[in-house]
Amino acid sequence: MRVAYVRARGLVRTGAMRELASFVDAKNLQVMGICEIDAGDALSLATRFALQWAYRGRQALFWKAPFRVHAVHDRYLPVRVPHLFDRRGLLIVDADIEGEPCMLAATQISAEREGYVPEMRFARSHMRGAQRALLFAELPDYGIGFADLGFAQIAHGIFARGFSSGELRAESATV
Repeated sequence: MRVAYVRARGLVRTGAMRELASFVDAKNLQVMGICEIDAGDALSLATRFALQWAYRGRQALFWKAPFRVHAVHDRYLPVRVPHLFDRRGLLIVDADIEGEPCMLAATQISAEREGYVPEMRFARSHMRGAQRALLFAELPDYGIGFADLGFAQIAHGIFARGFSSGELRAESATV
């Protein structure tokens, strides 16, 4: 199964959306997580490539078969007063892959220490569980992550739990 994580940086650079579309077209992905993307750009990408999708707070998840989705939980990370209008989301999708339960998630944790701790606690509390999971996350290098919850980093920004080593082909990109 092919999975990818993309840091879109708001797609403000000339040709960035075209570059992202070329990436998606060339990779034939089953699941993709994108951070720093606007809702309209996420909708455009999903429409153009006939992908299922979910969005919250500049985070987007896209998927297609073999995933079937049962519920989407879109939450905002805890707010910090100095950054009231910079709201990032925690997006969790309850799905199954060929009848087996699976969780897909995307988030972007603050690089500032005062925001990092409450955001990480919030995200970790929602990522607990024994089921298979894919997490697409932009994390600063503070040492604590999701390894103790059973996640292994398989590429930059991509963490997996419950998948065999040869089952996923992961790739990361920045546009």
